[in-house]
Amino acid sequence: MIKLALITVLYKSDAVLAGFFKTLSQQTFQHFHLYLIDNAPSKETDLLLETLLARWPVPSYSHIKNPANYGAAKGNNQGIALALQEDYTHVLLLNNDIEFTTNTLLDELIQKAVMDQEAIIIPKMLYYDSRKICMAGAYLNTATAVTEHIGAGEEDRGQYDQPIYVNYGPTTFMLLAREVLEKTGPMDERFFAYYEDTDLIYRATQLGYRIYYMPSLVILHKESSLTGGQRSAFFVYYINRNRLFFIRKHMRGLRKVKAIMKACIDFLRLFKHYQNKQRTVLLRAIWDGFFLSYARGNKIKI
Repeated sequence: MIKLALITVLYKSDAVLAGFFKTLSQQTFQHFHLYLIDNAPSKETDLLLETLLARWPVPSYSHIKNPANYGAAKGNNQGIALALQEDYTHVLLLNNDIEFTTNTLLDELIQKAVMDQEAIIIPKMLYYDSRKICMAGAYLNTATAVTEHIGAGEEDRGQYDQPIYVNYGPTTFMLLAREVLEKTGPMDERFFAYYEDTDLIYRATQLGYRIYYMPSLVILHKESSLTGGQRSAFFVYYINRNRLFFIRKHMRGLRKVKAIMKACIDFLRLFKHYQNKQRTVLLRAIWDGFFLSYARGNKIKI
């Protein structure tokens, strides 16, 4: 029997929750429990959730309020731990800045997972505003430790409507069978945000799992709506620090040297492109990525 747990991490997410709950509530598949892991709880969010869930109810949910921003990795781990304790057979990690495009999407997802025993499934993602492709499958370049979304920015003309297996997918929307999480263990909380999913999926692929890209599933993504975009200090710091962190953790020998050299070349290009504040954050990210990310933790002010 399928038992599905949905896990989403909230962080000042109020502006995007209406669309999330509306399209989730309309799903024909209703045998799930929603874990709301709140990294920025407030009375305003409590009231909003009460209002939205009264208008667009879900079968059952838990609202876990953290005393501080624990980050995406630890937040997801909290939900995963609860789901495994409650014997859920599948876990769906998903952002709350997404919307479902059909009311049968969860039905189709679960059917695929059960009928073909696919352990990890990702959908096609379109940008919410433009409806251009955000991701039609993705891959990790292990030579550079950079992930790339297939088709990003292209018009969706059906050119990526064939299912394929890939070696990476973001946890913006990802279904994982229980066995995957039991074998990989939790997300590495030292990443805090960004690359925490890359690390998890890399460990899964090293165990022999493949990621199934299912293009018939389409979601809309309001990308970077919660972290300020790709020029924000938050993004600049964590995406660059964690790239180095990932290289240090997983690569060895000449492969590691080459990946670090490629990262440094990219950092020089970014430094030229960025403004003064971003340059300062980038330099701090590089320093922490090389020397401090294992010991310092994630309590930073940016």
